[in-house]
Amino acid sequence: MAYYPCRSSNNALARRSWEIVTETNLDTVEDDLKEVYADTFVMHEPDEDVHGIEGLTLFVSTIRSAFTDLSITLEDEMPEGTRLLAVGRDGEPTRAN
Repeated sequence: MAYYPCRSSNNALARRSWEIVTETNLDTVEDDLKEVYADTFVMHEPDEDVHGIEGLTLFVSTIRSAFTDLSITLEDEMPEGTRLLAVGRDGEPTRAN
């Protein structure tokens, strides 16, 4: 297996990204997202694509407002070169507003 010096960085970024989604203060979520995502970020969702930090900020705020007890557990991280697959599960939120 080849050695990639960014492997631990990728793992840390993946963990931080989930912490931001589930735990960060919504007043600072945009700044926190800038720690781990590029301005050119695109997330493909079934009903629409989310573009950039501004779109991701809205997405995270919407999810957190709908599921106030949202929790995500990162169960495994599988690095392959410069890519990382993070496997997790949600905490099955019990309440939606």
